[in-house]
Amino acid sequence: ESNYNTQNAGITVRHGDRNNMIAGGISYQHSDLKSNQVFPEKTDVHYTFENFLANAFGRFKIGKYGSIRTFYRGSVNSPSVTQLQNVINTSNQLFYTAGNPDLKQQYTHRGMLRYSYANRLNSTSFFGSFYVSGINNYISNATYTASKDSVLADGIILRRFSQLSKPVNLNGYISARSFYAYSMPLKFMKTNLNVNGGFGYARQPGLLNNVKNISHNYNYS
Repeated sequence: ESNYNTQNAGITVRHGDRNNMIAGGISYQHSDLKSNQVFPEKTDVHYTFENFLANAFGRFKIGKYGSIRTFYRGSVNSPSVTQLQNVINTSNQLFYTAGNPDLKQQYTHRGMLRYSYANRLNSTSFFGSFYVSGINNYISNATYTASKDSVLADGIILRRFSQLSKPVNLNGYISARSFYAYSMPLKFMKTNLNVNGGFGYARQPGLLNNVKNISHNYNYS
């Protein structure tokens, strides 16, 4: 049985009018995670997290038909009970998994910049957006390959060449993506032409036999 309770209170200040506006604020969040396990062994988990989270927003009119919006927001994600429990799962004899009671919360920074343009007179429009996020204490996996038979907790034996994986906190996670769309009328055939595209990138850290490794993922559309 698990319970995760969060209380959040903050203040935001906003200034501007219909066309141009900025806002910024900060909040305090208190989180309480409790879990009781009775099988296969009795385990009690209780963690308390405290965080200050910032946010900002802006909207600006550009010319007669364009506008820019931007925002930043900080947030936290707590590790799951399974990730926190110091229990070894031996259901797969070649790949053991375990929890890590020393895990910290993930602190995520998110930002966005968006530009839009719509000319009603000639029915053309353009939309472009860019999103980026970074995570402190990113919950990744540390994987160990046994070079010889090893005895783990409670007399569990990790056989040679078998693997043990557990979650750990690592810094360096970054992801970004963009999207663009353009629309214009084709009067000679009474229809619209729409063109869109995008690009994404993710930098994900991991740990293999105590050596940090980085994977880079790219995608486009």
